[in-house]
Amino acid sequence: KTIMSDEDEIKEFDSLLNELSISSSLTLNHPTNSERGLITKQTISIGENVMEVPMSSILSSESAYESSYLSSVLEPLRKEEWWHDDTALLLFILCEKRNENSKWKNYWKSLPKKFTNALSFNEEELEKISKTSLNDEIQLSLADLKFYFDKLFPFLTQQ
Repeated sequence: KTIMSDEDEIKEFDSLLNELSISSSLTLNHPTNSERGLITKQTISIGENVMEVPMSSILSSESAYESSYLSSVLEPLRKEEWWHDDTALLLFILCEKRNENSKWKNYWKSLPKKFTNALSFNEEELEKISKTSLNDEIQLSLADLKFYFDKLFPFLTQQ
């Protein structure tokens, strides 16, 4: 696999903004291998817009509900007591990420290839934080994930 130079990544990011009709005075910045952010291309004034994003380029639950392939699947789920719009967005992102023709294809490619957070801790790491509030938060999040998986999996495998 080819590793892109910072310059190539910046060109790809700027191209992505253009594809999504996003006007911006920002560009990608990598001060170190573990950091990633945006910087301005020029000096900006107080109150000046640095980015304008059209509604059609925003990933949202509305994007999911309006999707030609997901709307019919999501409509019955919207009536469920446990349903949440964030779940629609999550399902939409999962589908779009696998869609070779997705308008967000280059956005997915621009994201870091590896991302870790507390939900991906192994048993040894979890043991080290077992007596902290972070562990409590992780356990609640894992329980939420299991709850939604248990609710969604049977429904989605029938579709």
